[in-house]
Amino acid sequence: MNLGGWLLLTVLFSGIFLVIQRAERKRRAVTAVFMLIMAGVVWSYGIYRISGDCDAAWQALCRASLYTARFHTIAVTTAFWSVGAALIVNFLYWALFGRYNPVGSSDSIKVYGMDDI
Repeated sequence: MNLGGWLLLTVLFSGIFLVIQRAERKRRAVTAVFMLIMAGVVWSYGIYRISGDCDAAWQALCRASLYTARFHTIAVTTAFWSVGAALIVNFLYWALFGRYNPVGSSDSIKVYGMDDI
């Protein structure tokens, strides 16, 4: 597993899941669709970058089919672990803070005008 890639992907996926979690209840489905598309882009780019991660001195050896399959397996494993860690982080956030501070509704927003002072 690529530790640096795991940490970065965990932070990115945690942010995406946090946006979904803290979205207004009426808008949560639409937000989830857009954020899951974003998660797919992050997932694909993460696998692309991690699977091509090879030292410059070993470029000829890294292009062998045995090593490319191994790097791809490491990249997919890293991405899966990062999604799992992000879900755990977001569950902990919800358990510690989210239950006691529910998401507000846009219906409860009052706009003050010039005459409301």
